[in-house]
Amino acid sequence: TVTIGKGARVTADIFGNLINVEGEVVGDLTGAEQIVVHSSGYVRGNIVAPRLTLQDGARLKGSIDTESSSPERSSTK
Repeated sequence: TVTIGKGARVTADIFGNLINVEGEVVGDLTGAEQIVVHSSGYVRGNIVAPRLTLQDGARLKGSIDTESSSPERSSTK
């Protein structure tokens, strides 16, 4: 689990199972399970995760990809 605390400012790509963003992130986020951008959070970058929660007031500038790249899922297309 990775948590970017309220008031924190991070410039980096972040990888983790569960990512909580309460502060500001400039960079791409990749979550194996879920990403939560809290109401105080701001993300400027792309988000890749099977589950995403954007709370009321959360800010995002970038793209969202919730599609799994696993062979089971891509073979059903």
